[in-house]
Amino acid sequence: MSPVNITVRNNGPYRVEIENEGDVSLVDHEGKAVAMPGLKFSLCRCGASLKKPFCDGTHSKIGFKGAQEAAAQFDDQKSGELGGARGPAVEPVVPAPAPPVRTEGPV
Repeated sequence: MSPVNITVRNNGPYRVEIENEGDVSLVDHEGKAVAMPGLKFSLCRCGASLKKPFCDGTHSKIGFKGAQEAAAQFDDQKSGELGGARGPAVEPVVPAPAPPVRTEGPV
């Protein structure tokens, strides 16, 4: 294992495992040190934890979906609404050019 290993858990937090104390530091948005709870901990990815930046398990209560699963679920829903596995071909919408603008007086 490398000195720091970060694992993205499916529909869950970022799991952080540090080999030795001092290999990594955690700071907040102002650059102030955040005390780490040990050499192994999880960082919130869902945004709903009451113990941010650490995970408190809320992701499982709110049905958090990781980016890949959420995108696949969204695509599946949209294809169903459009009537097929990929939906019908859609022509791109090209906006009409704006009419010229005429002004009078000082601009």
